[in-house]
Amino acid sequence: MIQTTIDLVEGLRRYCKKQSPAKALEEETLQVTPTPASRPKVGRWGVYYGKNYKLFRDAVTPIVEAIERTPTEAPLIVIIECAIPKPKASKYPYPVKGDVDNFAKGPLDSLNEKLWKDDKQIIGLSIFKRYTRPGEEPHVRVNWFEYTGLED
Repeated sequence: MIQTTIDLVEGLRRYCKKQSPAKALEEETLQVTPTPASRPKVGRWGVYYGKNYKLFRDAVTPIVEAIERTPTEAPLIVIIECAIPKPKASKYPYPVKGDVDNFAKGPLDSLNEKLWKDDKQIIGLSIFKRYTRPGEEPHVRVNWFEYTGLED
C-alpha cells in the first residue's frame, strides 16, 4: 500500500510538470498523529466534537499557523496520506480504526486560509491511511496541485 501512495504522488508530479512546470505538485507534512473526525454532538451549550478529535485540532493548530504561504483560490486536486502508529496487537496489516474519509476532515478544515481559501475548492480527493514504518513518526502528508483543465 505504501508503494501505491508513492506511485500515485509521483504520477501526479509527472502530470503537473507536463501540464505546466509552474504548477508543480505542492506538499506540506503535518507532524501530528492523524485522528478521524468524530460526529459533532449538539448539547445544551452548543456543538462540540469528541475528545480525541479536539486533541488533534489543538495539536495541529500551531503547526498550521507556522505555514507561510499565500492561499490559492484555484480548483485543486488533493492527496492525503495518514501515517498512523500501529497498535501493539493488530491482526490487520492496515489501519481499520476510523473511516478513511473521516481522516481527511481535520487536515482539510485546518488548512483553510493557509494553503487554499476554502476546502470547497477541492474538486478531487484521494486519501490513504497506513501504519508508520519502523522509526517513522506519525504524520499527515498533504499533496495538492492546481487543476487548470476546467473550461468556462
